[in-house]
Amino acid sequence: MNIRQKLAELRNLAREGATVDPAELVAVQAQAEAEQQIADLAAEGERTRAEERAAREHAANIATAQNTARDLATSSEAELLAAYDHAVDALEALIKAADGRHDALVEAVLTLGRVKAPAIDDPAAGPVAVQNNDTSCPTIVVDGRRHFSLDEPGEFLRCAVIAANWRFKDRTGASRDLRMYGGDNIANKLGTPDWGILPEGRKP
Repeated sequence: MNIRQKLAELRNLAREGATVDPAELVAVQAQAEAEQQIADLAAEGERTRAEERAAREHAANIATAQNTARDLATSSEAELLAAYDHAVDALEALIKAADGRHDALVEAVLTLGRVKAPAIDDPAAGPVAVQNNDTSCPTIVVDGRRHFSLDEPGEFLRCAVIAANWRFKDRTGASRDLRMYGGDNIANKLGTPDWGILPEGRKP
C-alpha cells in the first residue's frame, strides 16, 4: 500500500467514525504532500531539461544553418569573383587581339603595297592580294578567304557577350535572358552585333 492509499484509508476511517490517530494522519498527509511535491518538482525538472535540450538543439540547428549559409555565400562569391576576373582578363585579351589583328592587317596591306603587288581584281594576283589600299579598313584575300578589320574591338566584345548569352538555355530549351538592373535583357541593350566581323567558324 502506497502513501496515498494509506491516506485515503485513514480519511475513510475518519468519515466512518472510526478512531484515527491524529499524529498518524498528519504524518501520512505530510508524507503524501511531500511525495507529491517531489513528483511535481521531478516533472518540472524534466520539463526544464526538455526545454533546455530543445534550446540546445535549436541553437545547434541555427549554427549548422549559419555555417551552411556562410559556405554557400562565400564559396559562390569566390567562384563568381574568379569567373569575373577571368572574364575581364579574357575581354581585355580580346581587345588587345582585335587591336593586334587590325595592326597586322594594316602592315599586311602596306607590305604588299610597298612591292606594288597586284590587287585581287588583277588577273596577275596570286593567292595573297590586297582588296584595296585603304588602311582604315585593311583588307586582303588569302587563299580565297577575305581578311579585314574595321578597328572596332568593341564589336568583338558585343559578339562575345551575345554569343555567350545564346549558349545558355532556360528549362524549356529557349534562349535565356540575362537580366540587368531594371529587368532588361542585356541582348536588348547591346543590340544585334555585326557577326560579319567574325570568321565563318565563329558566326552563330
